Order: sequence, then structure tokens, then C-alpha cells
Amino acid sequence: MFSRIHQKLGTAGFVIAIVALVAAMVGGAYAAGGGLTGKQKKEVKKIAKQYAGKDGKNGAAGPQGPAGPQGPAGSKGDQGPEGKQGPEGEPGPQGDPGEDGEDGADGKEGSPWTVGGELPAEATETGAWSFGTASTPQFVPISFFVPLPAALDKDHVHFINAAGKEVVFSEAFEPEEIENPEFCEGSVSAPAAAPGHLCVYAGFVAETALIVSEFIYPVDSDKSNPAGPEQSTGASRTGARMFVSMFSNGNGWGSYAVTAPEE
Repeated sequence: MFSRIHQKLGTAGFVIAIVALVAAMVGGAYAAGGGLTGKQKKEVKKIAKQYAGKDGKNGAAGPQGPAGPQGPAGSKGDQGPEGKQGPEGEPGPQGDPGEDGEDGADGKEGSPWTVGGELPAEATETGAWSFGTASTPQFVPISFFVPLPAALDKDHVHFINAAGKEVVFSEAFEPEEIENPEFCEGSVSAPAAAPGHLCVYAGFVAETALIVSEFIYPVDSDKSNPAGPEQSTGASRTGARMFVSMFSNGNGWGSYAVTAPEE
């Protein structure tokens, strides 16, 4: 009861109330019996000391009580409703087509032939040839990587020796040299041929070997041995074979150029 009164009145008000209570008790006691008994005096002092403090000061605060137990966690709340999806925007109008770009630069000129095709008119292809040491006549193959439009006869096949002269044979099978060949103006390192001609250039031929230029046979010829200038000579669409006659061991090498005829 006194604690509730103390909380409502505060310390100062509470002291005044105690004093008033004591005075009332003393007054009542005096009125009833002419004074306080010894026991009553002790009770009044006890009450005054308990709530007013010593020497007019408040009493020391009591120790803090222990914290109460933590209450249980509350239940998880329900998930709120999903919001409405906003309206979907309409696609914008299609833009106008752009202007045509500029034409690109011309590419490099391609190869003068295609797979399965043939050498174009006035186009030239080149290659190399060689034969090893042997003491008997032999044929040296000359193959064209790109087929010619047509075969070449003996008047369009030429052999140029290491000195740059064309070697031809007479009907008596005697070799002759021609200065400044008309249809073969190249060299072994830079072979060239006029349109419709095959020019075979020698880089080196041993002195013991004799290349018979008249006997450059088509590779598809059925003749196996030369018998003279009257035999079929020239070059086929895919190449030729050059006949070499040797007195003893000899060897040689060179290059060639063949140009397709004009249209």
C-alpha cells in the first residue's frame, strides 16, 4: 500500500504524508490517552526511517531484479497478395529500310582454270622436267596441270637448248640450231610460249645425251619407239613425253611453258 502511495506522490510528497500521518496518530493518541506509549513511538520512528531515509535523504535503491524469460517468437505472417501486372506496351512502328551500301572493290583475279575445266585462251602454264643418269634412250614425261583445249602438232612443239637456241632436225635427222626462236622468247628460269605452242627449255644436258626435239610424243600415243621425223609427234591436251638418246651415261633438267591457242 505504502509503495503505491510513494509512486503517486513522489518522495517529497510521501514524506509530508508520513509526517501528517504520524501527527494524526500522535494527536489521536494524545487525545485518547494523554500521550504515545513507548511501543507507538518505536513504530512511528520505524515507519519514518523506512520511507523518509536517514538524515532526510532518500534510501538506496534496491538491486535490479533478474530479467524475465524471453517470450516465444510470433508466428510468420501470411504472404501478401501478388500485385497486378502492368499493361504491356505495343510495339513501335517499323522503321524505313536503310539505303543500299556501296559496291565492294573487285577481288583479285582468280586462277585461270577451274576443276574439270581447261586452260583458257592465251593463258600460260609452266612446269619443270628432268632425267637421271642412264646409258640407254629414255622418255622424259612433261605433264600439264591444266588440260589444253586441243592437242598440238609437231610444228607447235619446240626444244630450246642451254644456249637459248632452238634445236630442230632435218629430214636426214641432222640437228640444227636456230638463233632467236620465234615462238619461245623465255628462258629456263622464266619459261614462256606463244599462244598455241609448247616450249621446252634446257637448264643443263650432259654432252653425252641428245634430246631429239622432233620426237616429243603425245602421252596418249601408242608408239613406243621413234623411227624418224615421220612419226606422230607433238603434244596431247594433258602433256607430252620427250625422247632422249644417250651415247653413254648422261642427265639433264629444265622447264617448260605451254600457252593455249587464241580464240
